[in-house]
Amino acid sequence: MARSVELTFLWDNKQPNKQWKTITTNNRIHQRYNKLRNSNAPPNNPVHQAITEKRNEEYTSRRNKFKSISCMRINRIIDPILYQPAFSRDRHRLIKWRMHWLPSYPLKDCRCGHKEARRENFATCPLLQSLLIDLIDKFGAIPELPPNMHQLDHILNLLPKSEVGLIMGKWKTVWPALIRVLREINFLSHPDDIFDEDEPAPEETLEFLAPPSSTSPD
Repeated sequence: MARSVELTFLWDNKQPNKQWKTITTNNRIHQRYNKLRNSNAPPNNPVHQAITEKRNEEYTSRRNKFKSISCMRINRIIDPILYQPAFSRDRHRLIKWRMHWLPSYPLKDCRCGHKEARRENFATCPLLQSLLIDLIDKFGAIPELPPNMHQLDHILNLLPKSEVGLIMGKWKTVWPALIRVLREINFLSHPDDIFDEDEPAPEETLEFLAPPSSTSPD
């Protein structure tokens, strides 16, 4: 569509629109688009390809600059935590963990006594170990990770992209265990707050997902 708009009234080869020409000349996406369009083997959709390449380039650049993004997946995708089944509070915690806002700032002392507990503390916090060990037992062995990456980041980076994948194999137990760990981190990192409201079991969000129907062999 963008190309159609350009051809219809913004870019007349006989008399180009000066303002549009100035904008597109300095626009990196448009420069990339022209390069793709004029290449020996142009893609079927150079506009889409140019935008995708620019987004991937920007994502890679941000991964090198920001600690929170460096802990995410290498490939740029919509993070499954945004749509996989979870209660609203749990999704809020998932997002906060991804954004490095859990534990929240200003940092508070952990209930275990660790002063101004950061994310790294919750890899070794004695009050979290039972839940964390249970999660890793359900997930499986975790390789050596970069210094800034927590075990939870690694597990979240391998989260299935579909709801069906979440109720198959190990994930039907890993997902609830992961939610419980984040609930506990939220509890431990707010020592002055009162948590007197019971939350529903994380497994309840999976009850409405029907397993894939098996087809009988011919």
